[in-house]
Amino acid sequence: MYWLVQLVQFAAFLAVISLAFVLVRPALLARYKESDYRERKERIGRVPTYEHVSDTVVDVRAAQQASLSFMGLPSIHAGRTILNVPKFQPEQEGGWETRRTVITASRITALLKQGAVPGDLVEFDGGYTLFGTNGKAFLLQSHLLTTTEEDALEQERKEAVGKEADPAIQNFQGSSWKIGTACGTHTPRQYGEKGQSTIQVLSIHPDLGKDGIISCLPSNLLDRREHDYYDMRARTTDGRVMLFFYAGGKWNCFMGRELTAVECQRLQAL
Repeated sequence: MYWLVQLVQFAAFLAVISLAFVLVRPALLARYKESDYRERKERIGRVPTYEHVSDTVVDVRAAQQASLSFMGLPSIHAGRTILNVPKFQPEQEGGWETRRTVITASRITALLKQGAVPGDLVEFDGGYTLFGTNGKAFLLQSHLLTTTEEDALEQERKEAVGKEADPAIQNFQGSSWKIGTACGTHTPRQYGEKGQSTIQVLSIHPDLGKDGIISCLPSNLLDRREHDYYDMRARTTDGRVMLFFYAGGKWNCFMGRELTAVECQRLQAL
């Protein structure tokens, strides 16, 4: 009888320990994840901001004015239709697309050496994304990365920017990518100036998540709040461009090409 009582007590003890572990485990995992997130963010943020001389923004005010007139509108709202969005290779794919619908519209504020340079990241249906900054526009598509590729690009960004002598990613997707700018650490020059580049989703399609309407951005960026932003903008000798940025706890990679002046002029929002 005594052994039976002890066995029941031991079983009850194990049950209490198991229940406590089940209840505490999510909190421990969340704390570990948050610690890992902060450590990675700090590691990424230690890379200094870099601008190649050919990509330096000389006139910040002009860049800000160009952002205001992006696609001829003060701002782009999700749900609107954009006409004449070109294809990646219009000469091979039958020319212009007739229209695209805006899924999300985000503002990137890049703190570069001369000041805050805004950029607009506009997601379309069909996986197209338009990035406009400093009077230029780039047609991009989301490029999914494995964890290994993310880590490798992050490390190459760090090593390349640290050299500061025509930094380049030597081999990604079979090509060498010359780095134009890289947003990293920033020391405010004036009191009250932001201490970090940011990205903020300003507008979201009302039917996001329905009828195949999806966003390629991390879900936690869709809270419409400002998030710290780190990036690398690079291009190949044959004209391909890459926007590789960290926000919302993960790296995001978009690849495509720069639009011509004629293509930019033809873009029209309804």
